Amino acid sequence: MRKALIRFEDVGPGGHYASVEALQKLRIISDYLASEQVPYHISIIPRFVNPSIEYDKSIDMDQDPYIRLFNDTIQYCSQSNGALGMHGYTHQYAESVSADGWEFTCSWCSSSSPHDDVPEACSQQDALINSYAYQRMKEGFNTFSKSKLQLSWGFSTPHYTASSTQRCIIEAWSGLIYESSPCGSNPRRAALYDTDNQFYRGVIYVPTPLFYVKPDSADLDVERICLEIKEYEEEELGSFFFHPYLDFPFIQLAEDGKASYDENSYLKRLIRGFKESGFIFVPLLSLFDFVPASRRTNFYSGMENVMLTANIDGSSMTGLVIWQPSSGRWFLEPCPLENYPCRQCEVDHDTSKGSALDNWAVGEGWKPLVGDFNGDGIDDVVVWDHLNGDWQLAVNDGTILTPDPGRGDFSWLKPWARGKHWVPLVGDFDGDGRDDILVWDPGTGIWQVALSDGTQFVPSLGRGDYIWLELWAIGSGWIPLIGDFNGDGKSDIAIWNPDNGEWRVAVSDGTRFVPDAGNGDGIWLYPWALGSSWKILAGDFNGDGYDDIAVVNPDQGEWQVALSTGKYFRPTENIFRPWAADPDMQPYAGDFNGDGTYSIMARHPYLRNGTLDVAVSVINKKQKLNIYDTCDEMK
Repeated sequence: MRKALIRFEDVGPGGHYASVEALQKLRIISDYLASEQVPYHISIIPRFVNPSIEYDKSIDMDQDPYIRLFNDTIQYCSQSNGALGMHGYTHQYAESVSADGWEFTCSWCSSSSPHDDVPEACSQQDALINSYAYQRMKEGFNTFSKSKLQLSWGFSTPHYTASSTQRCIIEAWSGLIYESSPCGSNPRRAALYDTDNQFYRGVIYVPTPLFYVKPDSADLDVERICLEIKEYEEEELGSFFFHPYLDFPFIQLAEDGKASYDENSYLKRLIRGFKESGFIFVPLLSLFDFVPASRRTNFYSGMENVMLTANIDGSSMTGLVIWQPSSGRWFLEPCPLENYPCRQCEVDHDTSKGSALDNWAVGEGWKPLVGDFNGDGIDDVVVWDHLNGDWQLAVNDGTILTPDPGRGDFSWLKPWARGKHWVPLVGDFDGDGRDDILVWDPGTGIWQVALSDGTQFVPSLGRGDYIWLELWAIGSGWIPLIGDFNGDGKSDIAIWNPDNGEWRVAVSDGTRFVPDAGNGDGIWLYPWALGSSWKILAGDFNGDGYDDIAVVNPDQGEWQVALSTGKYFRPTENIFRPWAADPDMQPYAGDFNGDGTYSIMARHPYLRNGTLDVAVSVINKKQKLNIYDTCDEMK
């Protein structure tokens, strides 16, 4: 499919859009694009300044009648396929006018642009926060927050111009930048750069290689763009930006409220030209499955810290459980890193709260797993000792972990599943709201379940012989994964064979596992993810109620997703790479902001004294997202 992108440039509360008539015409243009089923993007200047006439208005002035009308108009556009992004803060400097002036350092126009920021802003927290570029980005995102207009994509730099230091600061704020890359890559393709900076990991640039329609050569530029796209290859983006006010003269408003929109307008000619050349206009977010979000450093450095994802406080957001086997110390840590499209929300990174439990499950002989075993909405910790089949539980009250007496001997089940040949797993296999334990013997393909009654685990009869499934997934070549793959509220089993890339699923009916027919041959996906270099994850990456699968190659920083339909897995067309590439990288998935959609997290045990990076899922996301769903206004 030949893809095209269009972005409306320099739309702000002033200038060409300062009148009621202009805003009415902007709505008419939006209606036209909706009728053509053309998704589009709007670069919003949140504060418009014209010093010569002492004009200064921003989208957070909700008591101003004009601002209310402007915001209502932008909201109207947003609801009809218009995705909003931030285009600078004022898009001007000193006495210049918004949309005309430079906002960041310009090497060839230093007399009308601000001084550059110090290079230390790219590596030192104080220098970053005190930098000019940081403050401009902060003011812009705060203004959006107060206005309640919802951003979909991150940022585009005024005139695409900033110094290398300021570019670093801008990237620290936004993991998705809608402009041609300054790195000299293919100008017709969107690119993900695996940048490893003190404050962020990775940034996406989406280019506009067709540039724009200039006011003084509009007809020539329309012809140029329509000719250039004929030479584009299948995978190249037909991407450009357009100033919608250029089409205002083609729109005539009548007294009765009706309007006529000339079919020979610049925009209509462009849309026809793209469609005649076989292009389909797509949303920006459809180009990627994930967008790099926030980073946390100095976090539990080293492999001696074992990390598990869990709901640690009942908030519905995924957090982290940290275990130190040598001392038996346990920590509960939130993971407030799913910030998009603004990734510099200020978060409390204080890790001095102390351990949640000491001197429990000491030594590598224990195997830790997490789940909500008592049904209170908070994940607890269970540890298994394979030597004697002992299962012990620590109950989580949201602050501390407390070893539970269980049957009176601090065991929830014993002896059950003795020996290293068993593989332990956790899920809610009977759908009662309490997580249970599952063990698999690869040698026999036997699967057994012990159900939680809230105070202990009780081995389930299954078919009547304490077996829920047998002769399925025989051999150590299979790797299991737990998730609700058919969306019925009960946990199922997916198995993957790295030798041939085959994926199968056995669904739970509450009393046993039943291998699902998939496409009719028992296979849900084949071939996909061949080789032992892949790691596998499960989670609902598109928020549709079905758990999906993801595979990760840590060495290459490659992430791929296959979505569940309830009957088979369907790989998305986007491969997310390279991001967080590192042989020591540990991949995780979780709903880190509680919105019902899983994102991905990369842990680097040694990098920068222990680092966490999150990339937010935008699979099937709506055009608009509230950037402050996960963080309050930045102080």
